[in-house]
Amino acid sequence: MYNENAIVENNIIENNAVGAYMMYSAGLVMTGNQYINNRGASGYGIALKDMDNARVTDNAFIGNVVAIYLDNSPSLVDIYNTLSHNFIAYNDVGLMGLPSVQRNIFQSNSFVENYQQVAVQGRGNLLGNLWSAEGSGNYWSNYVGYDRDSDNIGDLPFRAERLFESLADSEPALRLFLFSPASQAIDFAASAFPSLRPDPKAIDDAPLMNFELPSGMLPTPQGSSPSLLAAALLLLAIGLVICVLTLSGSRQPKSMRKRQEIVQTSS
Repeated sequence: MYNENAIVENNIIENNAVGAYMMYSAGLVMTGNQYINNRGASGYGIALKDMDNARVTDNAFIGNVVAIYLDNSPSLVDIYNTLSHNFIAYNDVGLMGLPSVQRNIFQSNSFVENYQQVAVQGRGNLLGNLWSAEGSGNYWSNYVGYDRDSDNIGDLPFRAERLFESLADSEPALRLFLFSPASQAIDFAASAFPSLRPDPKAIDDAPLMNFELPSGMLPTPQGSSPSLLAAALLLLAIGLVICVLTLSGSRQPKSMRKRQEIVQTSS
């Protein structure tokens, strides 16, 4: 709390009630961190409350209850926060904010297989934020649009507007039925009858077609172990010998096979 220009970088923060809760500060920089499996009562990967001019970039949020939670951030009317190039995957909720949250820039983030990509805590939406900048938005694993000109940007906007998710935002206990036939029936009804369709919580006008990993999460090439390679070659050679012997036995002349049968019978 009340910390100016703090830098949080290159940490692994996992298996806590809350990963990091930042409040009433400005100039925060969070980069290169991994927030994994923080699953307490609230279970935020990070939470930003009344944070101004924050930059959250190149982080990974995996397996949290809520990856990123925003509460009145930024608090000043002429200030923006930037959240970019973050990998947000396999959380219960990717991003949750209060309806009053505005002036956050979301660009080049990857929202991958979260149970709920975007949630609003209360009635309202998050349309006061920028979901794309300079012609580039975010990757959404549940985007169903297409990229006709192959520029890695979807030709249709991404809209977070599932009816069941909106109901679950008002009544969180309904998330228990997230993958049930009831939730699917509700969303099907909303798609079939536009009058039931809720207002979108977020609209990304330039959704990305491919996701990206933060630089610190890129897999490093591993050299082959000589012993493992030798064992693999040995097994391959044994397999080849067995195959050759099997084939040669099946191709014996009929006279030889008949002679062997006579010997076996006489013995």
